[in-house]
Amino acid sequence: MPKKRNLQVRELLKIEISHILRTRVKDPRIGFVSITNINLSNDLRQAKVYFSIMGTEEEQKKSFEGLKNAQSYIQKEVAHRIRLRYAPTLSFFMDTRFTEYDQIEKLFHDIDLDRNDPSESLDM
Repeated sequence: MPKKRNLQVRELLKIEISHILRTRVKDPRIGFVSITNINLSNDLRQAKVYFSIMGTEEEQKKSFEGLKNAQSYIQKEVAHRIRLRYAPTLSFFMDTRFTEYDQIEKLFHDIDLDRNDPSESLDM
């Protein structure tokens, strides 16, 4: 279980990175990005930032490229805003959980349609 300090820094990073993306990053490729989770190392020096992006697959790829290009700027801004001995090194990863949830939901929906399809029933 993460320590209290780790949890506090994770939450602060999530808030600050979200704010930086909304107000400071002006890259037009970056669309509607939501920070979904942050995994922080025990020494607080490495942060894996998980995000989701609304839009088509092509828009998501463009947004991811924009985020990779803005990574050093975001990291510099975070270092100025959060007072830690060492600013964490940020790495961005696309969170695919929501896409997987949608695929599973579609499968359940298809199964339900197959079950309720009246053309499948045989009257004897």
